[in-house]
Amino acid sequence: MTFMQTINRLIDSIKGSPIVWKGDYPYFCYSLSDGVLPIDSLFLKDVCTEMMYGIDPDMFKWCDYILAPEAMGLPIATMLSYITDVPWLVIRKRKYGLPGELELNQQTGYSKNVMYINGLKSGDTVIIVDDVVSTGGTLRAIFDTLRNNDIDCKGAYTLIEKNGSSKKLQSDGYPVGSLVNVITDQNGIKDVIPSR
Repeated sequence: MTFMQTINRLIDSIKGSPIVWKGDYPYFCYSLSDGVLPIDSLFLKDVCTEMMYGIDPDMFKWCDYILAPEAMGLPIATMLSYITDVPWLVIRKRKYGLPGELELNQQTGYSKNVMYINGLKSGDTVIIVDDVVSTGGTLRAIFDTLRNNDIDCKGAYTLIEKNGSSKKLQSDGYPVGSLVNVITDQNGIKDVIPSR
């Protein structure tokens, strides 16, 4: 599949996503960002291949780990790890208390959690991948925790950004990119456009 074929399929498949309201927050349910609908593994491979090119394939040569927050960053990290041969680590919602465990406070548009990263040491180089960036709260917390522990984060890349959230993070000094931008309003999904 070409880049535009993959992006167009991604756009078309997102547009029909149902909306679930979590308080005042419109949360769209999509297979690659929620797993409540079947995930097509070949399509996931195509999308992750485009993410790899969006990040820069050469970046993976200098990267020690791919990081992914639970839960829906995991299929993406698994596929990218398979494609690039770079090992991956899970940013967990459970504390293990292992030596060197990093703790971060995550706040999204609809929840607050403490998350934990194990397996990293000062000087490591990482790339973060995830399914969606909405408010940027999760990625900000991860970036800040990594920086505070002398871990070189080359950037983050998501399948989906919501309402131009990657641009806001970039303007605040966080290197974040995405494949598509989902524009929402009080009625749900208004439009889906390529991010680049």
